[in-house]
Amino acid sequence: MPFYQFRELLGQVRALKKELNILRVERGNDKDRRRITIAVLWGYLKLGGDVDQAYFFESDMYHFLKRCNLCCDQLPEERRLAELERSSRTSTPRMKGVNPLRLVSEAREPGSNERPEPLVREIIRILLEEEVRANGVSRDNNREGSHKGPWHIKKCPRPFKKKEKVSLYKPH
Repeated sequence: MPFYQFRELLGQVRALKKELNILRVERGNDKDRRRITIAVLWGYLKLGGDVDQAYFFESDMYHFLKRCNLCCDQLPEERRLAELERSSRTSTPRMKGVNPLRLVSEAREPGSNERPEPLVREIIRILLEEEVRANGVSRDNNREGSHKGPWHIKKCPRPFKKKEKVSLYKPH
């Protein structure tokens, strides 16, 4: 794959990040990792990526995304299959389940010293970077109040005071 196609792939990954609404979260899950891996792999193959290397590319993407906590929306293929199942329930017998998130390279485990390829590292860096508006505030919707300092916390209008007790020994 020539260098200019790598640049196109990185541009597609940026567009894919917005299209699938890929965000950082506190806890990621396996479905989201698979969705992101499949979406990036589709872009890689559409640009003329080597089909023989796609197996290793998919494996590297999936295993190195395990270190990242990301979430995303459903893929178009998942939505299409869900619609197909709903529409075919009434007319035909139930279809066998098709898993659109199944990876070809699931059985491959990377070696202990194996490092990701530079392309995979760059894709993961793009997926993890936060977008920042012109005024310096993060565009991440999950972190709405993170830019605020401690001055936005209001003080309690009725601070706690110990009640004075009536004493029989002291004149009031």
